Amino acid sequence: MANAAVAAAFFATFPTELAVLRRQIQEGNKLHSDGTVRALTDARLRLQAAAPSLPSHDLQMYEEQLQSLQQELASKKQEARGRFQFRRERGNVTGSSKPAVGVYQHDPVDAQACRSHETLTEQDVTTMKGTLSHIEACVVDLRNTQLPSLYLNHVSNTIILLGDIQGSVFFQHGSRCILYGCVRQMRLVDVSNTALFLETSSTITLETCTAIQIGGRDAFTPKSNLSVQDFQAAFQEVGNWTPASVDAYSRLNEWLALARESIPTDSCNDQLLATIL
Repeated sequence: MANAAVAAAFFATFPTELAVLRRQIQEGNKLHSDGTVRALTDARLRLQAAAPSLPSHDLQMYEEQLQSLQQELASKKQEARGRFQFRRERGNVTGSSKPAVGVYQHDPVDAQACRSHETLTEQDVTTMKGTLSHIEACVVDLRNTQLPSLYLNHVSNTIILLGDIQGSVFFQHGSRCILYGCVRQMRLVDVSNTALFLETSSTITLETCTAIQIGGRDAFTPKSNLSVQDFQAAFQEVGNWTPASVDAYSRLNEWLALARESIPTDSCNDQLLATIL
């Protein structure tokens, strides 16, 4: 009954929120503020929080709609920056009618695109409202954290210690990562060469994923307890995931023993990724 009530409340408001967002993006409203971006992030977090109570068809439909809105917003903002950049360049035309060379050639790089070779913590996640995006060669340490949900986007060569995630983790566009911890729900889309060591009570879902290793949080978790749904498996002879090996657990446990004192060095992290993946 509780799940039904959550789903009913979600369906009563979420479609309207998406319609408002879509209209704002199409009309170009608030493109030069963070309002639309924050609203889009909040909508994704709402969907993640309600995911355990929603039918899989509706969950997938709304995720696709959010992804479409995100891409449309990025396209609109790029167009707006391009027009503004062109006007600035015209303002630098000299008497010879030649534009200044080397001026305004590049848009500023988003700060999130620069996160590499760092240790990220709960503060980094809460600052981004449950989202970590464009992360390369980092360690994400959430071991002492209880987050309601987490959205990972464009993450690679990274070790993610999840701690205890009360809701869902949605990982999209990633490669060569290790995820370890406790989650209520795990979904991967367009992820490759990644290992999951998770305690979860729900089915792990994979969409357009390859070379995924999946196991429990420790080596004693029976393989029969693993529940995985691979949406591509019905259309190909070879599956896209395999159970994590005993050797992988051994390597991970050695690294975790070091991490109890402090996060290991970059070379140690690279070695763990190389030996498991």
